[in-house]
Amino acid sequence: MNNSLKTKEDVIALVQTKMNEVYDPCGLARGLSIGMVDMGLICSIDVEPVDNTWKVFLRIRFTSAGCEYFPYFEREIRERLEVYQQIESISLEWDKNMDWTPENLSEVAKSKLEEHNEKLLSAALQRQQLR
Repeated sequence: MNNSLKTKEDVIALVQTKMNEVYDPCGLARGLSIGMVDMGLICSIDVEPVDNTWKVFLRIRFTSAGCEYFPYFEREIRERLEVYQQIESISLEWDKNMDWTPENLSEVAKSKLEEHNEKLLSAALQRQQLR
């Protein structure tokens, strides 16, 4: 096993980092780069040691029932984690509760969203003044 993935905490930290590199497509469409962790899309990350490798179990939520990005999220997660030989398997479970709210956003994401909204408002006001 790679020295950097000795403990469950090491594996969970790696998984969180890699999942936060997967940006929410709806946010990207609005000009926001917010990763899955900061979006609050991760319900749980569990890891289990197996010999010299790890099994990773992820439970992920959608922001709405109409979200069609399951294949995108799954592909991006697998691409980022399967490169690690110490990760033997990745199991993804999609939470069907549809309980995501803006309160699930991290402080980083809330700050990005607030800054983005302020820029949009400022641009709209400037356009209005030019008329």
